[in-house]
Amino acid sequence: MKRIIIVILFFILNILVFSEKTCNDTDFRQAMVNYANAQVGKPYSMIGPRVGPTSFDCSGLMSASIKAGGMTSISGKKGDFGTTALGLRQSSGTLISRNDFSNLKPGDIIHFSPYSSGTTGHVGIVVSNLGNGRVEMIDARGKKYGVRRRIKNLAADGHYLGATSATQILKNNSCTSIVDENGQIVVPPAGSTVGDTLTGDDASRGFTNETYEIDWDKISQKFLDQINSGVDRLLGGIGYLMVIMCCIDFTYYLIKKKGE
Repeated sequence: MKRIIIVILFFILNILVFSEKTCNDTDFRQAMVNYANAQVGKPYSMIGPRVGPTSFDCSGLMSASIKAGGMTSISGKKGDFGTTALGLRQSSGTLISRNDFSNLKPGDIIHFSPYSSGTTGHVGIVVSNLGNGRVEMIDARGKKYGVRRRIKNLAADGHYLGATSATQILKNNSCTSIVDENGQIVVPPAGSTVGDTLTGDDASRGFTNETYEIDWDKISQKFLDQINSGVDRLLGGIGYLMVIMCCIDFTYYLIKKKGE
């Protein structure tokens, strides 16, 4: 009896320690596209509400679509929900190359450098890949257009910077096992790691007269994100510890009762 209890306890501990977060890539992509499509026709607003439900700006629509798919943000951090177009790109982790059109799929977020001054860039979500660099997309384009669905020729757009794969977003949100509708493991397509600075090509697509300042709000937010991440891990660890202690206590009780 004692050996059986120990074996059961061993399996319980292994389940707790090595449990995986499995996410369905197909369902996540579909949920994002469905949400974005349901917002078509709503007005554009940069002052609020910019993440819905009644109005959106381009980056707010992307954050809301990611949340509709059950994820926290493009990076997995709470502080990145509702970030700007530039923030979405910098927080994505890895970008599909601007010349790699074949890997674009529904649910991927496409990034653009600023089309006008006073903005940090532009983003949209892929609805379908039409081939030859052309995609059908949904974006909150501006006050004149609101949220709309349209065809975009990325190959001919000098502002196009690349895309964040929906699979990469799942990975950023701590999904350890990502599967498609057939249960097959999927991984994000190869790309380039995103830094906080533009490459030479990217810079030529934006504006040259820029003043670089220390963004204390961004620094403090990253600091808070680190604290929140640490607290989440600590609380998770305490939860596991309590379960383990209960298992050990229960096992001790059974062994003691068996010996009486």
